Amino acid sequence: MKTFRALALSILLAPLAAADDSARIQKLRAEIAALEAKANANTPEFEEELHAWQGELAQPGDRAPRALPERIARILAIEPSERTAKQRTELANYFRPLSKTVARLRAEAAAKRKELAAIKAGTR
Repeated sequence: MKTFRALALSILLAPLAAADDSARIQKLRAEIAALEAKANANTPEFEEELHAWQGELAQPGDRAPRALPERIARILAIEPSERTAKQRTELANYFRPLSKTVARLRAEAAAKRKELAAIKAGTR
């Protein structure tokens, strides 16, 4: 049970905590938006990973090749320099869920969403 003094102090400090939470919420929202934008962009890191993935598919390996949708297989059969912008976009969109880079960014965004939800629920 709170003492009268602790209760009075919490009442007096509540507006300060609310302002602090509001600033933190805004910061988290901005960080989440930035992470999502980066996860959906063709950053150099993503492009490098995509290029390596395409190279793995071109090399015979020990693992069984992943079954690819026909449209993706057709795009991969085209020389990269000959692909249209639409084909490059389609290939990147197919690869994005497989990307470790994107997975890391989305995990960071998910952690920030969880922190945001905790602040909104008042359970920091």
